[in-house]
Amino acid sequence: MSEYSWMNHPAIKDIDPAKLALLISFAESAKGKKPDMILPLLMQANKTMKQQNLTFSKEEQELLIEVLTENMSPEDKNKVNLIRSFVAKNRK
Repeated sequence: MSEYSWMNHPAIKDIDPAKLALLISFAESAKGKKPDMILPLLMQANKTMKQQNLTFSKEEQELLIEVLTENMSPEDKNKVNLIRSFVAKNRK
């Protein structure tokens, strides 16, 4: 496992260790991929979370998006937001 700068974010210390492990695994899988290639990884991470009976609070979700997109270009951040909107609409 490599070190990620977002792991130094103050709010990360409050995340449950099981959730953090899943997040690190996701980050490793998503490393270097474009936002449109991340959707299948998000779907797999969501499936794993359900299997482990884990959920992220709304605040945790926002924090995760913030830290995972901090080094993305504005264009890539917009793509992530479009994907998030798509996923949110399909949950309803």
